[in-house]
Amino acid sequence: MPGEGRKRFFITVLTVVLLSLLATSGAVDGREKDVFGSFQRGEGKPTHITADRLDAYREKEMATFSGNVVATQDDWVVQSDTLTFYFEKSVSPDRGGSGKLEGDTEISRIEARGNVRITQGERIVTGEKAIFYRAEQKTIVTGNPVLREGENDIEGDRVIVFMEEKRGVVEGTKGKRVSATIYPDDKKEKKKQE
Repeated sequence: MPGEGRKRFFITVLTVVLLSLLATSGAVDGREKDVFGSFQRGEGKPTHITADRLDAYREKEMATFSGNVVATQDDWVVQSDTLTFYFEKSVSPDRGGSGKLEGDTEISRIEARGNVRITQGERIVTGEKAIFYRAEQKTIVTGNPVLREGENDIEGDRVIVFMEEKRGVVEGTKGKRVSATIYPDDKKEKKKQE
């Protein structure tokens, strides 16, 4: 295995171990909570992340992947210079009746920075920064964001995707208004035939 490939393999293995340790602060109904549960679109879908480096800070409850980051899950792919996971402890009453409080570690938000590209099928969102807020189930992309689907594209100051509602909003400002280029369906069909 070449040096670069071995380094990426080591980082991937280390990541799995690290995130397992961060996630083991509690269990729900006898099952371990999956640290990526809030990031996953479907139950049981694994998330795979490769990067040149991983820095984890237990006191700050955060972990940052950096250098050619690629995170994949099902048909979603997130590429960026850095990808930071912020964790928080959720506190719930003990179900066993001991009167103690139990705590679980879960992701509060995920930040992708630098050359961000989020792909799902033909949909591509690009920008300089993307933040996924777990509680609100929304993602905000800034830094010259562009939303593309096929040949169509929409640009603005901010792209907001509401994941549970399956809708998006593109906002403009006085300095940068929303701009859209939409091709008619007949042109798309014609291009497919060529």
